[in-house]
Parts: sequence; C-alpha cells; structure tokens
Amino acid sequence: MFLTELTVDDLMLLQQSRIERLRGFFAESLLQCLMFVDRQHRLVIHCPAPLTVDTLLTDLEELCDYTWLILGIKTIVVLFVQEEICRIRHRSSNRSISMLRKSI
Repeated sequence: MFLTELTVDDLMLLQQSRIERLRGFFAESLLQCLMFVDRQHRLVIHCPAPLTVDTLLTDLEELCDYTWLILGIKTIVVLFVQEEICRIRHRSSNRSISMLRKSI
C-alpha cells in the first residue's frame, strides 16, 4: 500500500482510534473528557468537572508516558471551563521505553 492511497479521512480515523486507545487506559479520568490533537501537535483535554481534573492530575505522569507512546505527542494541555489548568511537556525517559518493552 502506498502512502498516497491514504486519504485525510483515513488519517483522521487513525488519529481518533489512537485517542480512543489512550482513553481506554485512563477510563476513570478520561471517559467524560473531550480530547483532540491541535495544530501545534499537542493533546488538548477538556475536563467537564473539577473532580475529573483532580483525577487526571494524579494520573498525569503516567498519562504523559502513554500519550507519547500511543500518539507520539509530547505536550498535554488540560482545560477546565475553557481555562488552561496545566500544560506539561513529556521528557522521553528510560521509564517510557521500558513500559513499551513490557507491553510487547
């Protein structure tokens, strides 16, 4: 299959599948959140409630690792009521690589 055979719709479907895969690992904190990858190649997470933000922040380090592994994205932006709560940039580490090896 040649790369030219992929359409924009195909790429969007792949991206959405990756986001849903990530959501599956963090169902408790991401289930009700709206997530997308913006033009700056950041994962933007809109949280619907303060409790969701709290749960997400406790999982943030692990979420960064999984986001990097699944989506290839190094920056996560967490929003609540359209206000930025935090922005975190992942630093590739041996821990992330060892997580990948364990999952294989």
